[in-house]
Amino acid sequence: MQLNRFLAALVLAGALIPAAAGAVTTTTVVATDGQQAVPRSSVQLFDTATGAEVKQEDEDDDGPAVFLLPQGSYRVVINGTPIEEFTVTGEGTRTVTVSVGGAATATGAAHGGPEIYVGIEGSFLWHLDDEFYAFSGVDPDDLAQPDRGFGGRLFAAGEFDERYLARAALSGAWLSGDLREESSGLISEEEARIDALWATLDFFRLWVGRDWLLGLGGGLEYADLRHRFDSSLTDEMSGTTFIEVRQESGFWGIGPRVGGMVEHELFSGVRGFAEGGVGYLFGDRETAVRFDISGSEAERQESSGERLLHFSARVGLRREFDLNGLDFTLFGGWQFDQFNDAFNLEFLPNDVPGDVQFHGPFVGVGVRWGG
Repeated sequence: MQLNRFLAALVLAGALIPAAAGAVTTTTVVATDGQQAVPRSSVQLFDTATGAEVKQEDEDDDGPAVFLLPQGSYRVVINGTPIEEFTVTGEGTRTVTVSVGGAATATGAAHGGPEIYVGIEGSFLWHLDDEFYAFSGVDPDDLAQPDRGFGGRLFAAGEFDERYLARAALSGAWLSGDLREESSGLISEEEARIDALWATLDFFRLWVGRDWLLGLGGGLEYADLRHRFDSSLTDEMSGTTFIEVRQESGFWGIGPRVGGMVEHELFSGVRGFAEGGVGYLFGDRETAVRFDISGSEAERQESSGERLLHFSARVGLRREFDLNGLDFTLFGGWQFDQFNDAFNLEFLPNDVPGDVQFHGPFVGVGVRWGG
């Protein structure tokens, strides 16, 4: 009787021990490079304790990589580059999603290895400063304001070693407004314009997570800003212009800037991004006023060294597509720019500065290669 009980215990133990030793987790590794799936032939898995490679269950290259894993710690390697480690603590099924990492730009996708990213975008802009003119005794609403216009940006970026990003950008904004009034046989016409052009060269240190990116850095900025105001008074019957006035005020400068960027995957295929910076520009502001009153002309000019701050911010969404082997990115969002004390806004120059502020939506397209 005791022998039978002993034999039964041996049989039960023999059944339980292999079962415990064979407890595994069916692990599916989904690797993505931006929004694209990495071929499973590029995915390798290694036991971090022994260094041994764990073979996939199916050699077919369709679909994600599947492994049967006992308890332990494992390292995911993509094309020979270690990407991420994870731990298996039980049995059942599990899906591990990993990102190859890196980023072309704050509006680009995450990728590994050196790569180049170029893009172009356009925007509709509105001026933010209602007090565009500051001279006393005149309501700014009675004068032409450069209240709307358009903008654009060209940029190129290079990412190196998934940790460093260099980016050059050339941006522009053109805003205008006009006003025409007729009274007592006289025609009053006014036009106001803002032309802004600025270029930046930035270098960023990147930190990349599974579905996020953070970049901090700085560089140099150059800006050339121009404001022009034209006013005339004309006799409606004869067409004779009695008064013509033009004021031109501009600033150019160069200086250092600091900035940062962040992006995060919001849902499948779509990432949100935000970036901003501050430039401190050293340069010169010039103002010229010209009068022509019934054929009598007069002109006054002045210039002075100035320093100003340029605040910029951008937020938006982007999505990347594969088209015939090239990675295209469509993106859009909202931008804001402010150049403090960029212009002399007095009708007669006496050193009263004014800000240039504009904002509006932008859309763009980019393409990258390399990596």
